[in-house]
Amino acid sequence: MIILSNTTDSLQVVLGGAITTNQLRCYVSYRDTTSSTITPNRAVTNTNGTTPVTLLSAPASLSQKIVDYLSIYNADTATAVVSVYINSSSVTYELIDTILNPGEKLEFQEGHGFRSLTSDGSLKVGDNQGVNAISKAISTVSISSNVVTSATAYSNITGLQFPVTAGETYWFKFSLFYTMASATRGIVPSINGPTKTYLAYMRTIHVSAGISFFTSKDYDAALGGSSVVSGALTSAATMEGIITVSASGNVIGRVATSVSGASVTVRAGSLIYYQRLN
Repeated sequence: MIILSNTTDSLQVVLGGAITTNQLRCYVSYRDTTSSTITPNRAVTNTNGTTPVTLLSAPASLSQKIVDYLSIYNADTATAVVSVYINSSSVTYELIDTILNPGEKLEFQEGHGFRSLTSDGSLKVGDNQGVNAISKAISTVSISSNVVTSATAYSNITGLQFPVTAGETYWFKFSLFYTMASATRGIVPSINGPTKTYLAYMRTIHVSAGISFFTSKDYDAALGGSSVVSGALTSAATMEGIITVSASGNVIGRVATSVSGASVTVRAGSLIYYQRLN
């Protein structure tokens, strides 16, 4: 059980980065107890990005609040890093730090503790190996709507992003499926994100001569002139690499077109695979 027993205790939640569309939905059911009474109650709220939110406020003097059930549902269109902790006299004690994909839910239930559920309601399971565990689970994020741009300047592929935590290293692979308005124009993909200490990734792109590979170490990296001509109206591109960040946030896919006005449509179903490595 989770017990708030002091007037300086509270239960709080915070996200590792900004949301894309919707804040996460939070619900707590609890018992407000004294030496002679037990009063069932509940509290509802939404997250507020990287600003901590109180899920359950402190109890009154000579009483306690006992949490029976907690639910945090990811109603956003992007993956979220969720941290739940006790705040006692402005000192924080983390209870859990987890990643929720869209439609997934973090639950706490008396007798079971914390667990995550997938979007279909099944138990989400990772492979952890002891004290120095690394989560070996590979997560995915996909987009359900097309994203179109006709600009040579990079713009976000809305929803195609994954959360990262300061000090952690991640492997990622973006798979982009796209359609060009003209067979003589091409796609220019890249990524952006929070402050990084290391980044190396390879972009595999369809060009007029076949397939080309471009190694990059920067956000919004250029490809270089005529090499971006696709030679095909419909094709695919990938970006795969490693990133270490010094600030929490989201790494997001970005796209531009090789020639202004020649639109590129990143198709629904484009996706990211990613894994935290440490």
